[in-house]
Amino acid sequence: MIDQKKKSLTNIMKLLDIVIVVTSFISAYYLKKYAHADSIPHLSTIPNYYLILTYAIISWYIGLSLTGLYETPLAKGNCRKLFLEIIKSCTLAIVLLSFVFYIFKITDVSRIFIALFFLVATVSLICERLFFYFFRHSTPLRRHLSTKIVIIGIPEQTLSIISTIKKNLDSSQQILGYFQVEKTVPNKIREKHTILGTLDDLDEYLLNTAVDELFFALPLHKVPNCEKHIIFAETLGITVRITPDWELRYLAHTPQLPQLELGLFNRLPVITFRSNPLGKSKFLIKTFLDYSLGLLITLALLPLFFMIGFCIKIFSRGPVFYSQERVGLNGRLFNVHKFRTMVQNADSQLEKLKTLNEADGPAFKIKKDPRIVPYIGSLLRKTSLDELPQLFNVLKGEMSLVGPRPPLPAEVSQYQLWQRRRLSMKPGMTCSWQICPKRNDLPFEEWMKLDLKYIDNWSLLTDINILLLTTKVIIAGHGR
Repeated sequence: MIDQKKKSLTNIMKLLDIVIVVTSFISAYYLKKYAHADSIPHLSTIPNYYLILTYAIISWYIGLSLTGLYETPLAKGNCRKLFLEIIKSCTLAIVLLSFVFYIFKITDVSRIFIALFFLVATVSLICERLFFYFFRHSTPLRRHLSTKIVIIGIPEQTLSIISTIKKNLDSSQQILGYFQVEKTVPNKIREKHTILGTLDDLDEYLLNTAVDELFFALPLHKVPNCEKHIIFAETLGITVRITPDWELRYLAHTPQLPQLELGLFNRLPVITFRSNPLGKSKFLIKTFLDYSLGLLITLALLPLFFMIGFCIKIFSRGPVFYSQERVGLNGRLFNVHKFRTMVQNADSQLEKLKTLNEADGPAFKIKKDPRIVPYIGSLLRKTSLDELPQLFNVLKGEMSLVGPRPPLPAEVSQYQLWQRRRLSMKPGMTCSWQICPKRNDLPFEEWMKLDLKYIDNWSLLTDINILLLTTKVIIAGHGR
């Protein structure tokens, strides 16, 4: 019942958000028009504002969804966080809309109109969330609309479950108390929790008290006559929740397994542990941006490709490009492409230079590598322009624009077990590590933690931010 209420509320909010975006769009249009003498009583078709409105609705829906706005609880103390999320969502939506304008070469849209639209939509969405906030937290409404929960299972082994429930309790939920399975309960437990009685008293309590949900906070095999109590509750129309016999509650709260999902796999009910936050919809959006942006950047930089290739040929004999086997998504092997910055036999000299390695862990880095091609090699490495051919890896689907850097198979063989989870996301041309100050001096373990933090907290805004900061790093020449 609780999940259904949340889902219904989310759907209502999504519908209202679309209405607000449309209303804000039209309001901004007329605010702009009425500032001029030639105002007209309908949307202009030059440019086609009906088409732009469609793009705006899609952009705002994506922006609000990707920033997790619909997952943010409307609980007390979260107003400031919620407002910031709305501003971030609207900013992302404007960025997406501007990207659409660029793709379809829509150049005659008023900047004043776009600014008004952003302002009106942001303020309207904040007002809408405020309404929902006060609606849910109004004392009279809470008394009638809050979900009243009764929990079964007070013995000490269920205290961790009860603690988790109370810690994550939504403002619209109320725990009435607990029915004990054991006849006697220690005083320390009795002091912390409201004891309503034993299982013998449960049926009478459900008959005479307003209860919405009955929660079994322990495996059913520990509850005498559990079928009788479940059937009785269902007969009264009370929702019954049951914790599984497996110890999943502990696994679901570890950082290494951030998401637990219940669903179907080929029509078979399954429980899924997801090691990264990329669901199907987010994965498709990230993939679309990789291909679209990757293609645009590749076409735009083709003259630079030819220029760099020409310089490499001048200063060193051998091929322009260098390919090396790397480890990709979940252990897939592929050849990563780079502009060649070292002499042809550089790999065969690696064994002799291992004693000079300045990086900890399995990675290999030295400041003045004697294998680097004079002049052009150092410049390409400092500006990270030697990585540009990896755009072809992106277009082949082997890499992403942003993601953990692809390691060598020899490096992966030396990973600790927890470090291998960085392979659970497609490798990228740039990552959190590459935009860090003094990135080359960063300990290997910190590098790994940065990658895992990126995976666990992925968002489209994070990718955009990393791409922008990478541009700054390239200009500053912080590479090695």
